Amino acid sequence: MKKILITLVFLGFACAEYSDFYRNATLFLQVLGNFRYEITPQGLKALINSGSKSFIIIDLRSEAAYRRGHIEGAINIPYRKLFSPEYINRLPGDKKIIVYCPDESISPYVIALLRGAGFDAWQLKGGYRSWSGAVVKKSFEIKKEIKAKKEKVIPQPPPPEPEEEEEGC
Repeated sequence: MKKILITLVFLGFACAEYSDFYRNATLFLQVLGNFRYEITPQGLKALINSGSKSFIIIDLRSEAAYRRGHIEGAINIPYRKLFSPEYINRLPGDKKIIVYCPDESISPYVIALLRGAGFDAWQLKGGYRSWSGAVVKKSFEIKKEIKAKKEKVIPQPPPPEPEEEEEGC
C-alpha cells in the first residue's frame, strides 16, 4: 500500500511538472507575439545541400518514428528527454538548432524553451509531415519525370567513309 501511495505521489508531481512545462512555454510564445522562428522544408533542403556546418537538426519524435524515416543528418532526441541535463548540456550554443516533430504540435513549445535558454532555435514549418510531403514527394516526382522524358536510343549505322581527296586541291 505504501509503494502505491509513493508511486501516486510521484506521478502527481511528474504530471504537475509536465503541465508547467507547457504552461511556461505557452506564456513564452505569447510574449514572442506573431514572430515565428521557422524554416520551410525547401529552405531546410537548401541549407542541407549547401554543406554548411552552422546548424544541427533534432528530430523530437520517438525512436521508432525516427527509425521509420527522418531528415538526412538529423539526430534523434525525443522531446521528453531534450531538457534533461544529459542532452541540454551537449547542445552547441554557437549553432542554429532546427527541431521538428510530426506536425508542428510540439516544436513551438520546444523552440520557446530553447530560445528562453539562450539557444538560436528554429522549427521546421509543418513538421516531418510537411518535409515528407514537400521535399521527398517532390524529388520522387522529379525522378519520375526524368525517367518519363528519357527517350530510347535507336542504334544508327556508322557514317559512310569519307572519299579520298586528291592531293593539291
